[in-house]
Amino acid sequence: MSNGRLVPPNLDDRTWQDIVDEARSLIPKYAPEWTDHNPSDLGITLIELFAWLVEGLIYRLNRVPEKNYIELLNLIGITRDPATPAQANLTFKVSGPGPVMIPAGSQYATQQTETEDPVVFETDKDFNALPINLTRILSVVKASPSIPWPYENKTSDLLEGPFQPSELDVPEFMGSSIFLGFDLPTTEDIQVNFSFRKTASEGAVQLGAFYFSPYLGWAAIIDDQTNSFVKDGKIVMQVPPDWQSLSPSTSDLSDLMAPSTPGDEVTDSLFWLVIVVENLSGIDLNIVFEEISFNSVSATNALTVNINETDAQAEFLGLSNGKPFQIFTLNNNPLFKKPGVPDPFNHLKVQVREPIGGGVFGPWEEWIRVEDIPEGDSKYYKSNPVTGEIMFGNYDRDVSSTEDRNGLIPLEGSEIRSLKYRYVVGGTKGNVPAHTINVLRSAVANVIEVNNPGTATGGSDQEDIKDTKRRGPEVLKNRDRAVALSDYEYIAKETSTDIKTVRALPPRLHETTIGPYIAGEPWLFGGLDRSLGRTNVIIIPDAPEPLDEPKPTPQPQPDESLLVEVSDYLNTRRTVSSHLTVTGPRYLPIRVIATIKIWPSAISDGIVADPSIDDTFKDSIIEKLERFLHPTRGKENNAGWQVGERIFVNQAFSAIQPSTEIGFIETLELSAATPIYVPPDRPPGYDLYDQGSWILVADYEIICSGVLPADITIVKIV
Repeated sequence: MSNGRLVPPNLDDRTWQDIVDEARSLIPKYAPEWTDHNPSDLGITLIELFAWLVEGLIYRLNRVPEKNYIELLNLIGITRDPATPAQANLTFKVSGPGPVMIPAGSQYATQQTETEDPVVFETDKDFNALPINLTRILSVVKASPSIPWPYENKTSDLLEGPFQPSELDVPEFMGSSIFLGFDLPTTEDIQVNFSFRKTASEGAVQLGAFYFSPYLGWAAIIDDQTNSFVKDGKIVMQVPPDWQSLSPSTSDLSDLMAPSTPGDEVTDSLFWLVIVVENLSGIDLNIVFEEISFNSVSATNALTVNINETDAQAEFLGLSNGKPFQIFTLNNNPLFKKPGVPDPFNHLKVQVREPIGGGVFGPWEEWIRVEDIPEGDSKYYKSNPVTGEIMFGNYDRDVSSTEDRNGLIPLEGSEIRSLKYRYVVGGTKGNVPAHTINVLRSAVANVIEVNNPGTATGGSDQEDIKDTKRRGPEVLKNRDRAVALSDYEYIAKETSTDIKTVRALPPRLHETTIGPYIAGEPWLFGGLDRSLGRTNVIIIPDAPEPLDEPKPTPQPQPDESLLVEVSDYLNTRRTVSSHLTVTGPRYLPIRVIATIKIWPSAISDGIVADPSIDDTFKDSIIEKLERFLHPTRGKENNAGWQVGERIFVNQAFSAIQPSTEIGFIETLELSAATPIYVPPDRPPGYDLYDQGSWILVADYEIICSGVLPADITIVKIV
């Protein structure tokens, strides 16, 4: 008997041996002449066979409570979280005299092989591609008034892919520049997309745009959705018609800028559009770009049924039988959940046409999808986006009573069809490497080439059954309402299977006055406002290992669409008085300083290479530490770290301890590097524990790898 918790009964706890022993004990009573009870006896063999069969029946009997539990989950509408589709940015090359319209729903795919089907991506929105190409990206840091300023060629890191984070330092009260080189001019609006690993803080930067004619002139910034490099987005610019091409190495530009190294030199004569980043903050800024793209649009591993909404391609679901709560099932599921919009399933269009007699039908009429069908005779239906089921109401037009009737029943014999919807095709298999989406499946005039410079990300498989069963009590507990911090964390994680870690932070005030921090004032560390009435939710996406990379992204960050999706989902479920902020992680890099001694016999026996001439063993230690310190896939059980979780030296010791035949760890120490968030200020007193046998982590921080090769020393014992 337990205290508090009810313990379900074990319906039959007998084992195979118990059944055998019980049967053998009955032999003297029912068959006294049977005296050979050894395992070699044929009768004993039959008893053991019988016990084996009965044990299987007992196993199935004890599964009955689990079956009832699963049926309860189905009854209250708890289903497995569906697979989520991967997303990639596709870059186009087009021809012609003007912009080429690439409509939403255009399909592009990877190459089909003998063993693998193509992975198909579909563009998410209409897009105008220009018949010009962005071919070079240069960064210029004006560290001093003297010229020429050195430039770095960032084309391969930010444009061609696979992408590598690229830093741009902007000295205080000075301006650095991004040079964008195009192969042809245009008078059309130029839209350039920017994504960041590390952004500027609000109000710290002012942007301007210039072009060459050949003299420097202003280009108009029509729309800046990055809010001056504060978030991912596009910048739309317009260049006057006197735009001219210049070569940095042969034109007047050589007086202004010079390559940092011979490998950075650009000799192409291009049409340069310059974005000047002016630092207004009074401190040196460091902006880290993830990608800069042009003629690019997002595409998702999700397909649309009947994209053009033609009658011939509509999906027929069946005929109404005139009974209440009829259910029809779409041919494909789960439905695609459109991010960042109030109604994420508005792409689903269900139509009904009712018979008017003599085998003749009325016109097709679109019925309205709702979360809960209200009372009355409205033409509503509910949908289950996971299973693809469509359910109608129970309002019978032939019955006079109106009590407990919600939504019309389609007349008997009515035809039901889905005119259009979008569904998820795949999960993790959609996370394809860079430069693999290059097959044109949709015929769009003047499209010459398509490519994905970066890896497709965000694809995840359907939730494991055991995780669905675990969620059942949590759903009943919070009832889809965010009141307690645990409710915020649970509901945020329910928003998308892309999310691996969630932490909801309560308001927090300074307890004592220390230096500039006044008792009673809110914590403002890490760019978070912890004032009374505010709830900050930190989300971290999973970091699956891309097919073209040997290890997962070291510091996974949620994209803007995921932040908006979680924020919108929580805002409809939080209390009115709570002020909500959904944000990404604040990473604290952890360095591990270690000295490992290697036995001479381990080298002579060929177990490890001599560390004085070969870094193979050292590289393996660094790789183990990077895995161990990974925020979502690290720690001892590979389950990842939690926000605010501290790290101790014994944990790192276990992660890299060599076998006794190789050697031993002589010294080991932890150290916290500079935080990777803006502003990088930490609470007072935390720096006292930045080095030693453990690291004090703030409740809003999560650790990541900051291991440096110089931190690991491998010594051969002489």
